[in-house]
Amino acid sequence: MWKNLSIKKKLILAFMMIGLFSAIAGVFGVGAIYSTNSNTNEIYSGHFVPATYLFNIQKNLLKMNNTFVLMLYERDILQSEKRLKTIDGLRKENAGLMEQFENTGVSSELYKTLKQDMASADGVMEQLSALLQSADYSGAMNLAPDFHSRINRIDKDIQALIDDGISLADQSLQASQRTFLFAFLAMFVISAFCMALAVATGTLLSRKIGLPIIGLAEAADKLAAGDI
Repeated sequence: MWKNLSIKKKLILAFMMIGLFSAIAGVFGVGAIYSTNSNTNEIYSGHFVPATYLFNIQKNLLKMNNTFVLMLYERDILQSEKRLKTIDGLRKENAGLMEQFENTGVSSELYKTLKQDMASADGVMEQLSALLQSADYSGAMNLAPDFHSRINRIDKDIQALIDDGISLADQSLQASQRTFLFAFLAMFVISAFCMALAVATGTLLSRKIGLPIIGLAEAADKLAAGDI
């Protein structure tokens, strides 16, 4: 069938094939870019954003712990009232951060453990605040070690969640790299095939068109020389 086609049709068909394969290569390229962009957004919103919430919670807990220690050594009822308001503000901020963290869709046993430990620490924190408000510094000193141990437990929970998020982000990144590499290789193979097809088409056309012209030229030279 290919032999029966005219040179014009062969040329059109060859360039249509080159155009088709080039379009396929382009689709792979666009798909790779879209997939990479989508995976990058997923890694950012699904792992790095939640980690910033956890870092801020960790920072606020450290501030609260240090403030309680300061109140225990100051033993100043007026300063204690001011510092307890600061602690209350930090607790509210942490509650908002926990809600934002939960809204990212992160749900695991580590998170459930963190919520339980934070609720437990909040209970002890309320008791400690009440003792400081009533200037019961002896009772507050006795309760302080329990509060510190709960804060340390929360710190470990947060660190475990952050490490888990980093591990998941690394897995997502590797999957994204594999997808991009596959698309790149597919583009390379298709592009190489298009180049080979173009070279083959050019070679075929040069033979189909060039050889008859060369034959005509040689015949014309013989005719001019009187070699009939």
